[in-house]
Amino acid sequence: MVQRPTRRTKAKKASVRKKPSIRRRRKKPSSRFWPFLGLIGLFLALGLIFLYLYRPSGRFQYQLSQRIDLLDNAIHSCLFELGFSKRDILSRESVLRTSGTLSWKTSSIELQLPKRTPFSQIKNHMRRDLSHVDRDVSLRFTEDPSQPSKIEVLVGDLLTHNLIFRLPEIRVPEKKVGPRIAIIIDDMGPSRRRARQLINLEAPLTLSFFPSSSNSGKLAQEALEKGKEVILHMPMEPKGFPGINPGKGALLMSMTDEELHRQIRENLDTIPSIKGVNNHMGSRFMENEHRVNILMQELKARELFFLDSRTTADTVGYRTAKELGIKTGQRDVFLDNNRSDEAEIRKNISELAEIAKNEGKAIGIGHPHPATIRSLRDMIPRLKETGIEIVPLSELMK
Repeated sequence: MVQRPTRRTKAKKASVRKKPSIRRRRKKPSSRFWPFLGLIGLFLALGLIFLYLYRPSGRFQYQLSQRIDLLDNAIHSCLFELGFSKRDILSRESVLRTSGTLSWKTSSIELQLPKRTPFSQIKNHMRRDLSHVDRDVSLRFTEDPSQPSKIEVLVGDLLTHNLIFRLPEIRVPEKKVGPRIAIIIDDMGPSRRRARQLINLEAPLTLSFFPSSSNSGKLAQEALEKGKEVILHMPMEPKGFPGINPGKGALLMSMTDEELHRQIRENLDTIPSIKGVNNHMGSRFMENEHRVNILMQELKARELFFLDSRTTADTVGYRTAKELGIKTGQRDVFLDNNRSDEAEIRKNISELAEIAKNEGKAIGIGHPHPATIRSLRDMIPRLKETGIEIVPLSELMK
């Protein structure tokens, strides 16, 4: 017999019937949230940089690089103060070193020791200057008569610079009986009276005449008749031009190669009897290898020597002349930087004599100032008494 569902069972089944589920939509993140993400990223990046720089090893690595740069600048300033120039740097190289997490570069610089700069003076200057830059700097010195002298610079126990000083070339004078000096008088021409005082001095001075002076040709001829040697005082562009004017006929940096050739020839033609040339001013011009080469080509064509007056520490004149096979030399002492101080001029003449005694020869440059003329009148006999021979400049050119 089949049992029919009653109302009660129907109600019970209805009560257990599942209710339909209602799906809720997910809310999209607000666009205002993105700037906060950007700020969080920025703070994370800054935090990483902070951790790199201010963790012990990262901070010291950053400071070490800065300290080495400061020492590098101080060393170059000290060398320049001591009289070193670019031509005295024989070689330079850097080696990367590591110690644990640290890395740095050690600079090795090989230099030629200037003739009149003792190694003891370099040591004292280095100690003084580098200790002011960094309190943790220490120096190690190596002095062996048979080896180049060395200075090692250390920050803590890390070697940062290795300076090697080689002795200068020893000049051996050829075919000489005693020490010889050449005295050149620049700026000749404008004053006839002073020029004739120098022409009449009883000594084989070398007189350097301006090409632009109207008196130069006649006075040069008078000098030749009195047995003096005559050269041309070639005006060239200095640093500070045009505020500092080298005068008419100057060789300028703005000239083309053709203009330079033409100006040099015009200047050389003003005094046909010259034996050589030296520069008037030219602290900028004489540092430019290309333009100096043009000058040397003209001198070589006329078989003239070149005296480098050394108006700049970075001159390339002497080196360029040697490379081209031109007879050349360079000034050792300026006699009258203080044109009115006779005591200082006489002291400089004595210094010139000492260099000649030590090296066999020396070259001094003066000017036609009254104090210089009086000093030469007094000192020339004394030089002869001490065995110093005054010779024309051409005898010391090689």
